[in-house]
Amino acid sequence: MVRSAPKGMATDMARRFPKRSRRRLRAGIAALAGLAMSLPLPVLANMADLAPRVKPAAPGPVYLSVGDKERLLAAHAALKARRFPSAVSLISLVQDPIARGLGEWMYFMAEDPAVDFTVADTFLDANPDWPARYRISAWIEKKIPDSAPADQVLAFFDSREPVTGYGKLQLARALFTVGDVNGGERQLRDAWINDNFTLSEERRVLSNYGGRLTEEDHAARVDRLLWSRQVTNARRVFSYLDSDDRKMAETRAALLLQASSAQKMFDRLSEEQKLDSGMLHAAVRYHRRRGEEQYAIALADMAPEDPADLKDGARWWDERSLLVRWALKNGRFADAYKVAAGHRLTEGADYAEAEFYAGWIALRFLNEPERAETHFLALASEVGSPISVSRAHYWLGRAAEAKQDPASARAHYANAALYYYSYYGQLAAEKLGGAFSQPTFEEVAQSSPAERALFSSRPTVAALRMLTDLDLEYEFMVFAYHVDGQLERPGEYVELAKLTNGEGAPHLTVRAGKVAIQRDAFTPDVAYPLVFVPEEAAKFVSPEIILGLSRQESEFNPRAYSRAGARGVMQLIPTTAQITARKEGLPYSRSALLDDPAYNMTLGSAHLSHLLDRFDGSLIMTLAAYNAGASRVSQWIDDYGDPRSDSVDPLDWVELIPFSETRNYVQRVLENVQVYRGRLNKQPIPGKLASDIERGGARNRISNALAPSLVLANAASRYGRQSLPPVPERTKERARRFAMQNPPRMPGDAGAPLLAPEDAATSASPIAFNEQNEVKTNDLKKRKTRKNKKIEQADAPVPVLKPRPEAEPIAAQQPAPSDDASPAPEAETHILGPEEELNAKDDLTEEIVADENLSTAADAISRDQPTDSPPMAEIEADKIVDFSTPLSEEEYCAAYREFLLRNAEDDLDAAELNARVLADLEDRGMCQN
Repeated sequence: MVRSAPKGMATDMARRFPKRSRRRLRAGIAALAGLAMSLPLPVLANMADLAPRVKPAAPGPVYLSVGDKERLLAAHAALKARRFPSAVSLISLVQDPIARGLGEWMYFMAEDPAVDFTVADTFLDANPDWPARYRISAWIEKKIPDSAPADQVLAFFDSREPVTGYGKLQLARALFTVGDVNGGERQLRDAWINDNFTLSEERRVLSNYGGRLTEEDHAARVDRLLWSRQVTNARRVFSYLDSDDRKMAETRAALLLQASSAQKMFDRLSEEQKLDSGMLHAAVRYHRRRGEEQYAIALADMAPEDPADLKDGARWWDERSLLVRWALKNGRFADAYKVAAGHRLTEGADYAEAEFYAGWIALRFLNEPERAETHFLALASEVGSPISVSRAHYWLGRAAEAKQDPASARAHYANAALYYYSYYGQLAAEKLGGAFSQPTFEEVAQSSPAERALFSSRPTVAALRMLTDLDLEYEFMVFAYHVDGQLERPGEYVELAKLTNGEGAPHLTVRAGKVAIQRDAFTPDVAYPLVFVPEEAAKFVSPEIILGLSRQESEFNPRAYSRAGARGVMQLIPTTAQITARKEGLPYSRSALLDDPAYNMTLGSAHLSHLLDRFDGSLIMTLAAYNAGASRVSQWIDDYGDPRSDSVDPLDWVELIPFSETRNYVQRVLENVQVYRGRLNKQPIPGKLASDIERGGARNRISNALAPSLVLANAASRYGRQSLPPVPERTKERARRFAMQNPPRMPGDAGAPLLAPEDAATSASPIAFNEQNEVKTNDLKKRKTRKNKKIEQADAPVPVLKPRPEAEPIAAQQPAPSDDASPAPEAETHILGPEEELNAKDDLTEEIVADENLSTAADAISRDQPTDSPPMAEIEADKIVDFSTPLSEEEYCAAYREFLLRNAEDDLDAAELNARVLADLEDRGMCQN
């Protein structure tokens, strides 16, 4: 039983957090250190890494000379004051070449309006591997004057491609000047078709080059803008289209805007025009948003079969995935399968997700293990990340079990269990029982002399170390994010962790560890640092749950601030924190949510305990509620059944969660909890994931392969048996090739484990990395929630295009029983519901309504204490990660706003992968102007 706050805690909290102006984080750290010293030893018995401390003033620079340090700090101050000539002069006096390069980098990052692009050319050529290259290049391109000589412009672009539309236009101008008409027109068309311009910029382009642009160029621009739902921008080009193209463009725009005239306009098109991929996609979206999902499914079935004709496969899959969810929710399992399996994609994260859905639905809802195996093999042929590979092999094992092929099942489980730190790898290891060994977490990872030498040989590492002398946190963060993408050996990540931990930046340590995992360099000390958990917090919830959740919420960044207003290590909404504090008799300090990690952890853990009680100890429901709100979990119980009951498989219930982030969140936190149990006890991962998933209900529901949901089975019973379409030939051929190249075998047998041939070369850059899989990052904007309108088949309008005949709906079929089985979910992103993600209105043409706070005040209210808490792991105080003092709020906001607004690929991964830390600070929340 988790108890309420201990006696005297309220008094202690009141003493440590009086109501006065916001404290700096350093004051919070001092309090945290004092708290650690006062904790009883039994509670502190096993923590690791670094003792909490206030970082003392450095005795002197370690990596810089005293003179270079003074010059760089003076230059940094001049740049902040926008005194660019003074900064340039100071930087020129820096003696060390790398330190001087660091000063030049800071200068270009400061974006001098009078920057000389020829000087920038020299810097970019000399430092090709330094961070923020896209951002610097984009700024420099915008500062190339129209009067710049053509030879200088050509010299600037001789070793790099333009990254902005403005840069492409400047290169086009230079090429025209020297007589390269073909080259100039290529750049001009590229800019006009693929880049965004303001109204004034468009007028300038058309004034200067309108005669060189064709109707096909204008049509291509309109098509691209409409695919991205930039209707206002597209309309500015309509007048340059011929009559047929304009008619189609206006109809697409009407469909995208849900105009009342849209259907009539669509009906007036020719059959060929209706079958245009962009037009058909807009029509599918239009009818789905009107609650006419069955009609939308019929239209989606007419999408071009050739992937090249599909044009924007990602947008198509967005719509299909929503229709899959709708069909599952309404018991139309065959429709769900048809929409997923008919995706028409050939590669990428969306392909993997579509094949997973098709396989999972075939296995768990249609009792078609052979069909499911084909889709899971196609999935395995595409993926390379540990999360995705383990998922593919876990489900191949489940399909083999359903086919009564235990040898193949065991081989697939063994290959999934190679990734024992992932959700599916852990479930697969449990399937194998004690016969499959896992490493313990007893020893701290060390780097070899060769790895230390390799790490130190990198110029960016030298610059990163110099930034520790300069104590510049924003610049240190940018370099750390960049460096972790350059490393190659496990020991290098250990060395990076030493640097980031030394700077009190556990979130940067976690980020490096995640990249290391993607590169088969699992270093638990780096990826799963043991951050101090105060005794008050541990009295509410076990430390492994606190650590597992905090790692996912903020990556242990005490200053994390989300667009929804969530704050601190455990990402608490202030209203939730206030109600929780009142319930526990604790003082409430809004500023302490960011300023003091111990206070944040204590209130966050108390809130967790309230949710555990509300959901009778169910961890999956509690975590889903923590992420998306308890009221939504209650809705999902109505939709999919209660995962605590005997009529629902809780593993399937997680996969049925309609919000992509929440599905991912539940899985990632649970896998973190398993790893932290092992780390805290210096033992192998204990193999309790299945029991954690089943908490709050009967045991062994997963291993007994319970049917997914009686609620959904009852919904399906309204429909007659429905025939299934054949598995697409492309999917069958891909699955066949993969199966031939990778026959089921245990790791260590002759031949490689069951991995795709290309899997050895997983994402070579953290830019492409996404913790969910290799999945594209979600749009950052919150979306307005829409209720999903249900319509009966009889109410669906008659398809306009005479779609292929719809088969009769299927009745729910019970999966074939198996000795040992269960289904599970995958990975993804933020708390946008499926409708919210795709009903997102174009920010240039339609109003965007921010989602409400995802954890409401009401969600914090609970009754008794949870009844099924895991045993508390013991903690040790002598090795704990320190939280360092951040920038001032003004500095923090200015730096992060600039970072988010103008960084592109090589830095946007930082914003995405730091778990809300760099969320939207442009115009909301703490950094509001």
